Amino acid sequence: MATEKPVTPTEEQLEILEYNFCKVNKHPDPTTLCLIAAETGLSEEQTLVSVRLLHASVPI
Repeated sequence: MATEKPVTPTEEQLEILEYNFCKVNKHPDPTTLCLIAAETGLSEEQTLVSVRLLHASVPI
């Protein structure tokens, strides 16, 4: 499996990611992750990395 180059999401993609993270599901299942990826135009791997980064930025 080839790893993809890091991609910085656009503002619009970030808004979609943050909305889904905050309002829909902080722990998306594979199907939801696939839907979010399709909506943002990012790959599933890039979407997963972005969700993980959102998790890391949430204060405890």
